[in-house]
Amino acid sequence: MRTLRTVVILAVFGAGLPAAPAGGEPVELDRRYIDPLNGFSLRPPAGLERTRETGSARLVSWQKRDPDRGAVLWTFSVLRAAGASNRQIDLKHFAEALADKLRAEESYRVESSELSTLAGKPAIYLRGTTGGVGKFWQKQVWVQVRPPQVASASRPAATMEPGEAAGDRAGQFLVVVMTGPADMKDSLEALSNRVLETLEVTDPQAVQEERKRRLDRGQELLASLTPEILAAAVPREPQWFLLRLGERDAGFMYMAAARARREGVDGVEVRSCVLLAAPKTERRVLRRAMFAPADRSVERWGELLEVGEGPTATRVQEEGLKQEELIVCTVSQSGRTETRQQKIPPGIYLPRATGVLLPRLVDRNKPQAYAFAVYGSEANSFDMRSFVVVGPETVTIDGRRVSAVRATDQPAADTEATSLWLDKDGGILRMVSPDGLVIEPVSRERVVRAFPEAEKVVRDLGR
Repeated sequence: MRTLRTVVILAVFGAGLPAAPAGGEPVELDRRYIDPLNGFSLRPPAGLERTRETGSARLVSWQKRDPDRGAVLWTFSVLRAAGASNRQIDLKHFAEALADKLRAEESYRVESSELSTLAGKPAIYLRGTTGGVGKFWQKQVWVQVRPPQVASASRPAATMEPGEAAGDRAGQFLVVVMTGPADMKDSLEALSNRVLETLEVTDPQAVQEERKRRLDRGQELLASLTPEILAAAVPREPQWFLLRLGERDAGFMYMAAARARREGVDGVEVRSCVLLAAPKTERRVLRRAMFAPADRSVERWGELLEVGEGPTATRVQEEGLKQEELIVCTVSQSGRTETRQQKIPPGIYLPRATGVLLPRLVDRNKPQAYAFAVYGSEANSFDMRSFVVVGPETVTIDGRRVSAVRATDQPAADTEATSLWLDKDGGILRMVSPDGLVIEPVSRERVVRAFPEAEKVVRDLGR
């Protein structure tokens, strides 16, 4: 699972915040999972292991494990499948043929079948029992996200792309599958219904076109940076922020930036420290030091994440650098060290130090969206970070109405965005994460009153 960026610009944590209670009962759904390239999003069950797959019909799956034995209790998956090639086919007849096919090819015995709509699309609901050694209850929901296309005189089959001929001509379905023990079918049925209520379907082609526009604009921004522009984005003084969850102080954040020279190159160095002490989570402290010049010719960063306190605390240390067009990252944890390498996407790669200053670098005078490639060491791959300038908005800060520029910052394509309100210079007036964490600038004294250890934690940045 990817490292959660609870605070997109200035911090990275290792896991999500606890879900907020609803009506006194624990929330059973996690934050929204987004798959823009396959055109869907939903809120999966909470507390599961996620596996994202590419190059197969199975797009993503989640597993619930027994906390004592570690065995898989039940699974929840999303797949893609082609339907019938006849545009006029009746969905009822297709459902009947589908039940026969699943019985013959997958030993899945359909015990009930019904037609309905889901996310504004035609859908087939199947419930039954899987075959094989262990027989499990399974619910399959086939959502027709794209109807079948037939060849015509103006568009004969021979002119269609191979993937299109296999997919669009036959129609496209998203298949949402819940599988588990028969004695859990009532609770799994209720849980799957809650998940299905959150399903949203989008047009993948429109998403890809918008994605390209954002990446082009991001590339233009990076190409326009000069040492003077980057230096002008450096805040004059160190900044302190308080993190709140509901009415409770949940942590603090400190950030300082300055012009610096490394390896014979002028750039900026950003140092930050975040402490998160949210309810029902282990205490976490993340310290970061990052350097990058305007031309992105070199880059260095170091991070230390501590989860827990005292001798039993888990520490993960990361050192990274950019060598020509290659990222080299070393991660150390529990006495093990691993070095990872990855080739940088040309033109769109956003260094970490530059990324911290991004709200001060974008054009905040008009609504527009940017996208960049950002490196994640855990998966040793690149995510697409999207930053959107929404426009002017008035926000209440300490009881005062303040003019601001609203923006959103999405750390990866499959996550929800953080909302930001910026001042005229791009400084942060308020941030609200998808978890409901509120981040606002305050004085050092205000942070120390809430967290007396704050100054010591920040001093350790210099070690």
